Amino acid sequence: MLLVYLARHGETEWNARGRIQGHTDVPLNEAGRDQARALAEQLAGEALAAVGSSDLARARETAAIVAEALGLRAPAEEPLLRERGLGVFEGLTREELSERFPREWAAYKRDHANTPPEGEPYPDFVARITKGVKRLGRRIARDEKPVLLVTHGGVLKALILATLETPALVTVPNGALFRFTLDGQVLRRVP
Repeated sequence: MLLVYLARHGETEWNARGRIQGHTDVPLNEAGRDQARALAEQLAGEALAAVGSSDLARARETAAIVAEALGLRAPAEEPLLRERGLGVFEGLTREELSERFPREWAAYKRDHANTPPEGEPYPDFVARITKGVKRLGRRIARDEKPVLLVTHGGVLKALILATLETPALVTVPNGALFRFTLDGQVLRRVP
């Protein structure tokens, strides 16, 4: 059984301004770099085998900061860990979405399993990220030590919801850290 820490990347300017990112590649801001350093401090005693991340800049940079602080090799990248493609929502604020796509935005807010126009269907997204966690986690695992995978808020929400017996409100702030186990093909959240 492999212990997998999953973390959300640090803050970007788009996070700070309430812009939807999805696949749009936005770098960390200074607050995000501070969050990455805080994440490294939080993991300092965990004896991680390795760090991996989504291939988007905000996750890659967060992972690189953590790996360097912990004396680990450069993070491995996995495109399957990207945030969900959110189509026409990307680059817009919540207010702009309410104005430009009121019906679609309302449906998405009610249930994130609803697909935005030109967006990635939710079942495809969940299958992709689950495969990505398993593939990258196994690829970088060494000597039964835990690994850290840095990914995105939507990814973490979907994985948490997939491991709950009943739906719940899930909040994933920038720099948040969660524990999962990977046992064979089964991914479970550890409280």
